[in-house]
Amino acid sequence: MLGQAKIGTWPLYPFVFAAHPVLALLLNNVSKVPLSEAVWPLLIIEGLALLVLVASRMISGTWQRAAIHTFLIVVLTLFLQRFEDALKAVFDEDFNIWIVSTVWITLLFLVWHFVRRSKSDFRTATLALNAAAILFVAVPIFGVGWHNWQVLKVQSAAVTAMNRPVPALTAPADGAKPDIWYIVLDRYARADVLKSHYNFDNKNFLDALTSKGFQVLDKSTANYQRTAHSLASTLNLDYLDKASKITGDKTPDWILLYRLLEDFKVWRALKSLGYKYDHLGSWWTPTAVNKYADRNFSWNVMPTFERFLWGHSLPGGLAGAAGWRKMDYRQLQCERASRKFDHLENMAADEGPARFVFAHFLMPHPPFVLRADGSCLSESDARSRSRRDNYIDQVEYTNQRLLDLVSDIRARSNRQSIIILQADEGPWPASTAGDEHTAGMDTTPVKWRTLTDEDLLEKQAIFHAIYLPEKKGVEKLPATMTPVNTFRLIFRHWFGANLPVLSDENYIYLNNNRVLGFDRVTDRLK
Repeated sequence: MLGQAKIGTWPLYPFVFAAHPVLALLLNNVSKVPLSEAVWPLLIIEGLALLVLVASRMISGTWQRAAIHTFLIVVLTLFLQRFEDALKAVFDEDFNIWIVSTVWITLLFLVWHFVRRSKSDFRTATLALNAAAILFVAVPIFGVGWHNWQVLKVQSAAVTAMNRPVPALTAPADGAKPDIWYIVLDRYARADVLKSHYNFDNKNFLDALTSKGFQVLDKSTANYQRTAHSLASTLNLDYLDKASKITGDKTPDWILLYRLLEDFKVWRALKSLGYKYDHLGSWWTPTAVNKYADRNFSWNVMPTFERFLWGHSLPGGLAGAAGWRKMDYRQLQCERASRKFDHLENMAADEGPARFVFAHFLMPHPPFVLRADGSCLSESDARSRSRRDNYIDQVEYTNQRLLDLVSDIRARSNRQSIIILQADEGPWPASTAGDEHTAGMDTTPVKWRTLTDEDLLEKQAIFHAIYLPEKKGVEKLPATMTPVNTFRLIFRHWFGANLPVLSDENYIYLNNNRVLGFDRVTDRLK
């Protein structure tokens, strides 16, 4: 009885219920979101719940009554999405957020009014709600814990197999280390795909690059069909089979790949020669910032996990609907693209040690937020236009900014520069693209093995161009060279690394439950 009295005296349930949206979202994305990303939003929510509880205690007079008020505010602010989902399930219709919010607020106000008038001491209610809260969070806690116990025991070993040993580099004999600019243009299609699938001739842009000394690899293909796999392979100079041999081919662990995008061989090798590492991130959390970089530039980026969490809360949903700029992710992405190009152009004149610049542009990647002239495109305007026009506008904008950037680098830099312009993957085939107007929304699961050869080529035929300063012994690059050999070639010819060229191969991972299970598709892309 004493134990029950204590449970009834200490109302813990507002804090436990407040944790549920964070834990549930974490469980739904457990293979892609590390536990660390949930810590900060959880602390914010629990801290605010504590403030509300203390303030309510000062007004209501008892902790039990204050806890009921706090619980209602928690439900009001954090469980709007659950109510909206319930309405959709019952009525099979999407409702305007203002209508949903009004109904939700009204219902909870009626409950609050009943609580305020009640003469109960709420000790029994506290006991029941404490027990219910524990049951409510038990499933996500167990699910998250079980997944992490399963994958973490092999994750670090798989990462080490990929990013170690670091290749030994030797400084050029003349001491003139070139700057290395690695600029990733996400989902930028190869010229022949642009022509056949989008009725767009990219010749003028490619000719302009050629006139500036670039080699355009017009038969290049991505080694893998998704960003995480592709960049993890490129930045670690190898195929991912070394990791899959440790994890097995049935792992769902995306976080392993994300770790390889942060701690990779390229930056470690260049750091050993005194290079500085400048990182320009995207809105995609795995490349947003890099803790190993000397300088990060990631303009106005909210982690994807937090963006979804706050966006589905009552304040976040209403702020977005009202056009609050911080929640207008399309507008922010439009401005981010321009600011990143501006920042790169300004960096061209930086003095100091040689640097490795890694810039990941989600361009011409959806959402479609830019016209060809760089002006921002509203969601309603984008939806009224064809997918082709939206995509090509972002290609044309990207082209012009790249030409300006290349000119600035070559004119303003006080060192020779190696410039790599490279897509990590091609665009999604129309049959699998889904809704491409919302930031961060991935397409529905794809049965990759069932894609036609034509669709697979669209997904893996990539734009790829490299500028190499004149150097004896550097041959013309093969038009079919794939990204896995990019830094192998650079490290071998400029820094004397013992890195033979690998066979250019193409793979597809099979599904989200087999992230490291691959089919070889090289022959299908020829």
